[in-house]
Amino acid sequence: MFMFLAIIYLLILFIPLDQLIYSFAGSIDLVKAMESLYLLMQIESTVFAIIISLSLVAVQLASSSFTSRVIEIFRKDKIFWSIVTFYIILTIYGIIILTLYNLKHLWGLQNWIFFYFILGIIAFLSVIPFIYNTLNILKPITLIKKLSKDITKEKIILNIDDENTYEDPIQPLIDILQSSVMRYDYRTLKDCLVAIEGRVTNILRSELSEDDRKKINRYLLNHFKRISNLAINQKDQESLKEIIDTVIKNSEIFNDRWIYNEEIFEETVEFFKEIEKLIMDQQLENSLIYLSNFSCQFGKIAFNNNNYEYVQKIILSLQNNIDAAIDKNMDWAAIKAADSLVQVEKFKIDRYDDILDPILSLKKLFDSIIIAINKSNEVLALKLFEEHCKLAKYGIENQSAAIMGFTPYYIKELRNHALKQDLIGTSSYAGECLVSVFNSYMAFTERHSIENVLNFIKIIGENAIEESDNTKEMLILSLKKIIKNMGINAQIRSLEIGFYSISIDELNNIANNLVSSLTDLSPFYIPSK
Repeated sequence: MFMFLAIIYLLILFIPLDQLIYSFAGSIDLVKAMESLYLLMQIESTVFAIIISLSLVAVQLASSSFTSRVIEIFRKDKIFWSIVTFYIILTIYGIIILTLYNLKHLWGLQNWIFFYFILGIIAFLSVIPFIYNTLNILKPITLIKKLSKDITKEKIILNIDDENTYEDPIQPLIDILQSSVMRYDYRTLKDCLVAIEGRVTNILRSELSEDDRKKINRYLLNHFKRISNLAINQKDQESLKEIIDTVIKNSEIFNDRWIYNEEIFEETVEFFKEIEKLIMDQQLENSLIYLSNFSCQFGKIAFNNNNYEYVQKIILSLQNNIDAAIDKNMDWAAIKAADSLVQVEKFKIDRYDDILDPILSLKKLFDSIIIAINKSNEVLALKLFEEHCKLAKYGIENQSAAIMGFTPYYIKELRNHALKQDLIGTSSYAGECLVSVFNSYMAFTERHSIENVLNFIKIIGENAIEESDNTKEMLILSLKKIIKNMGINAQIRSLEIGFYSISIDELNNIANNLVSSLTDLSPFYIPSK
């Protein structure tokens, strides 16, 4: 449009208008000119009809592809109305000339006709910027930018308070998001989400009352819930990830400057729990793994603000996710949920409270490992076992009494189940976990727990299916570690005779002797009562 106006300006500047009129207008043959004018008016009417038709087709196309609110964009388009007005004026001008000619009012008519031809040329040239503008409006990014300008704090609050009277400013962009998800149009989806994020961020940074913040948070979550459900039903995990990212960025609870509000926090967590349930039902493993990352953050926020009730809800949700993921054969989702569960439980241990002791999560991990072992799924069993040992160690290092008491029993049972299912890797890992856990025990000198560890070593030998080198090595290293830490260096020599010259029975005897003489090993340990 700018280039078009510049060309007209240059023509006027370099071609004197008075000379142009004098040269051409004076030599016009009125009869032939009127015939040409009549033909020109017909052509202009046809072009005008094409312009209107093109506009209507463009509106229909954009409305069906994106949102019906696009009509408002065309209704407010200045270029469209400028051209429509120009063609109407030109048509009226032509009718006036024809009327004057028929009434024999011929004075100065040549000049009128000359100007009409000039305006006709301009009218034809104006079709170029009109087509360019129309095609530009049909671009999704243009529609998104224009529609996003209506997203303001005032309009959102007005719509929330009276949705029957005031239009929803974000609904047109939600319509575009829905059509983008349906057509797997990721570029348009991202552009739309970025536009929403930019407008919402500015609104949340403005001065808002606590009540308005609650309203806006609920308003946004309701919209994103619908579009998330659509992406889940379409099994479009890429779109769902983009939507979740936008919700996270627009959520105040992840803002360091946010002043905690329990209602906003709980509504946001409930939103993610509902989405998580739908994802689980559709078995979208990657999305479930991605969503599990935020459970740790929710737990941390809840702990920092003493919302223990929601901490328990988050933990229960993660525990259920582990079971559901294993049941649906989504192994990595189960592993990620277990990792998130351990992270949240660590927050609990750091803020130690008897009511919130993490032993139930340790038991849940134990049960999940048993299920994996029974399925002969060694990869899953090992990964869950790793998370089990992480939580056990962290609890022991922070003097969680329940974990101290139950951990040896759990490891013993897991070892036994792994041996029954011939899962050598899992049973061997029990030895590694044993040594690691025992080191943590030693820091707190809990006699009963150490006795459990020694009994566990004894049972490993009794239940060993075969005297493999790996089994012997694991047992010997475990016993050597225990003996060394207890200060009985003399007995280490009996273990240094080589892996191939010591039997399982001899290892059992060593373990039995240690258990029976535990109270005499060191004054550092608590004697039995």
